[in-house]
Amino acid sequence: MNLPSLLAKKIEATVEEAWKEDLESNLLSYLPLEEVLKVKKALLFAATSHGDQSRDSGELYITHPISVAHSLVAWKMDSSVVIAAFLHDVPEDTGVSLDEISELFGEEVAFLVDGVTKLKKMELHPVGHKQAQNFRKLVLAMAKDVRVLLIKLADRLHNVGTLRHIRSEEKRRRIAVETLLIYVPLAERLGMYEVKNRLERQAFSMSEPKADIAIREHLNHLRTDGGEGIDSIILALKENCQKHGYLSVEIFGREKTPYSIWRKMNAGQLKVTQLSDVLAFRIIVEDVASCYAVLGILHHAYRAVNGKFKDYISTPKANGYQSIHTVLNLQNKSHRIEIQIRTKVMHEQAEHGISAHWIYKEGSTLSAKNGLKWLKNLSYVAEHSIDTRTFEIDSRLELYEDEVFCFTPKGDIICLPAGATPIDFAYAVHTEIGDRCVGSRANGKWVRLSDTLENGDEIEIMTALGAMPQRNWAEKIVSGKARTRVRQAIQKLDMALHQKKGQRYLAQIFNEAGVAGDEKILATVLEKFSCSTMSVLYQKVGLNIVSAEVVLRTIYPRISSGDVELARERSSSVDENSSLIQEWEDIYANGGIHLALASCCAPLPGDAVSAVLDASNICIVHRSECHNLAEKGAESFPVMWNLAKQDRYPHLLNAHLFLVIDPRLEATAGIVPLAEEHESILERMNVVMRQDRFAEIQMDLKVPSWRHLEELLEVMQKRSGFFHAARAIFSPKEGVMT
Repeated sequence: MNLPSLLAKKIEATVEEAWKEDLESNLLSYLPLEEVLKVKKALLFAATSHGDQSRDSGELYITHPISVAHSLVAWKMDSSVVIAAFLHDVPEDTGVSLDEISELFGEEVAFLVDGVTKLKKMELHPVGHKQAQNFRKLVLAMAKDVRVLLIKLADRLHNVGTLRHIRSEEKRRRIAVETLLIYVPLAERLGMYEVKNRLERQAFSMSEPKADIAIREHLNHLRTDGGEGIDSIILALKENCQKHGYLSVEIFGREKTPYSIWRKMNAGQLKVTQLSDVLAFRIIVEDVASCYAVLGILHHAYRAVNGKFKDYISTPKANGYQSIHTVLNLQNKSHRIEIQIRTKVMHEQAEHGISAHWIYKEGSTLSAKNGLKWLKNLSYVAEHSIDTRTFEIDSRLELYEDEVFCFTPKGDIICLPAGATPIDFAYAVHTEIGDRCVGSRANGKWVRLSDTLENGDEIEIMTALGAMPQRNWAEKIVSGKARTRVRQAIQKLDMALHQKKGQRYLAQIFNEAGVAGDEKILATVLEKFSCSTMSVLYQKVGLNIVSAEVVLRTIYPRISSGDVELARERSSSVDENSSLIQEWEDIYANGGIHLALASCCAPLPGDAVSAVLDASNICIVHRSECHNLAEKGAESFPVMWNLAKQDRYPHLLNAHLFLVIDPRLEATAGIVPLAEEHESILERMNVVMRQDRFAEIQMDLKVPSWRHLEELLEVMQKRSGFFHAARAIFSPKEGVMT
């Protein structure tokens, strides 16, 4: 790039000043010379590539990548990250491609640059579809390599610090709100509280300028209106500690940020003048034992506020944060102070968060043990959310909620959002445990799956073979991962039902028209209806997105709608007069074949059903989800209920149930009267005790209708002592219900 000599000299001077001032010396303090020279090469390349580009402030554009790199060097990030910081805007703002970057600086640098670049290609908005899409991309990118997020945080730190130079007020506010909604909680989740506080201070004044001014004015009023100053409080705290032999304590005081005060006002619906605890103090001691000793000293010297004590040393936050928190009432004063007590190592972790792992040479191979379990959950939500809206809701649940700490029976800590239930706990342990959970105990006592967990609870989850997520769980769970998984399971079940329904509709209408409609014939119109597979076609028909009649007439254009209607009337007449086995006039199939209901799954009118022919040429009808269908060997085909007769039948129908109950609450004794209340008769019941934890019950009932059985199951699911109640399928090979 040929630049005017004066401009070229200005760029050269800017780069040289930044390099000599502190970049070079700071890099050499933790990187070998060879790596430092690679970093300088990247700086010179970025400066040349950006050339005469400038920012809204009028400064050369290269000052921005230099500022981003400054932050990352302060966090002692590896050379690839610092190089990527210099180059992160090059592909988007210059003619340099990622391939060129890869060739010059390596694939790792190109991957990091690409990860950051992709996040900038879509304009963000504080709410709505586009922001959720881009946040989803950010989550997936940082799940692959969390260093992408660290570069992005450093990038945002500089950008939000220079917002005042952007002319558009709407754009300034949009970027500020986005910072508070996304990047502040991400920094907090990473344990980078220094970064979090800087982002808060800079973004809040732009997003809520009037509130920021009002809060600052109130803080000034407290300082000048007889409020005890930070210095005098530090002196009093030190005197109390030193009196008891803790001579080397370090104490720092600060006012809470306007943004944190504003959030507290919103949460408690308070006016700024009603706030009393706006001062916070950190006490740094030598070791863990001293943390608890100093806590005792202060609680003896001052009156502690009930309900404000939190021990994050014994139960660290998900991001690894450790500290003791308490709130004290100052003597003869109306206002309170917040106290945080921690060791020096804990303080470094609290200030630098995940970047401390690079400072202490632990590198980028971080795992859940390093405080990134939340990121694993967040990436699960990003990958499996049904749509953008549900991702936006579930990701914020993972990102923003306060936390509760519970234990597995082995003593492992599970961190969950406040308000979490045993279902959330089960999914946090493992997805399969969540899918199959049927009951839970907290601290040795049975609790409902919908009960709220408390800090310190030891939770034991009971699972059962064949159990699956229930629809009503979606109303009870609060963690993003659990909500995503339950929605996914319900959607999968619904799509399977729609697929079976569509298959039945197509089979029925082709049968009524008297023409062939097997899958080979249907496959000829898949492309016509934008379907990649037969399953998609069945689903579209089952959802009424595509009409079964339109499919028929597309394949057989000569058939008119009148022909279809006439065929329907004839088919209905034949079906109603067919002589079917026993009294099962409520099912019809091709040509009035004899039908029998499968004993393994006991289908009821209203169930999705399919059938197979047995050796005696009798059509055995199964529930569509019955796993025994596949084991029959013969091809299954859809049959349908005559829904005009579904409400009541002249005889009782078979039903299999699988229950999990608390054996100590005598729930078993209540089953018979409960069945009788719903006009059902208990025929067989087999109880299997699982030590003293729970009992599994396999039972057969006679019920009047599908509706009666659904009502019975709903009552059981809500009744104390019943952890799981669902219809079951009997497996002849294994002799068990699932």
